Amino acid sequence: MRRIVSPVETFLAAVAIAFYSAAGGAQNLDLAASGFAVAPPSGYVAARGVPSSPSHVVVSLTKPAEPGTACEVSFEALPGFEQFSQDALNRQTDNPNWDLFYRDGLGDFYTVTTVERFDHAGVRGAVVRGISKPRPAVRGWAADLPTLIFMFYTPKGLSKIACVAPEAVFAARRAEFEAVARGVSLAR
Repeated sequence: MRRIVSPVETFLAAVAIAFYSAAGGAQNLDLAASGFAVAPPSGYVAARGVPSSPSHVVVSLTKPAEPGTACEVSFEALPGFEQFSQDALNRQTDNPNWDLFYRDGLGDFYTVTTVERFDHAGVRGAVVRGISKPRPAVRGWAADLPTLIFMFYTPKGLSKIACVAPEAVFAARRAEFEAVARGVSLAR
């Protein structure tokens, strides 16, 4: 019996091939098939992360000189999003209470303290500040970590950058975390 391969599966296969071939020793991780790429700022080291699903690509950034400071950069293909233009997705932040989407979506995992608009490369996104909640069922999860999460929706899906650091240095790392977010080429 012949199986029909969906466009999403084709896209994700191309992303995976590009990712694994580009990741072999390269510092900038480029997923050319999707347009998704990561260029970490000075002091950060990129490595393949562990995806949570077949439609998910993850790059882990660590700062070897500062244990506990790290970012996870990911892209998740969202079927059906191709029907939206980037302009339509960008206009979502014009709606009253647009921040509730992010507060509600992240509320099970974080105590959200702020949600602000954050624009990058023609994509209007959000930067969310929160503290991670206890989630013992989630492998590798750590509670009570200050976290900065950048989220960008495009017609291809969601690009997310989640950065953590110990409380004592967290505020001082914000500019670096923004540099991590600006070093991501979004899947377009």
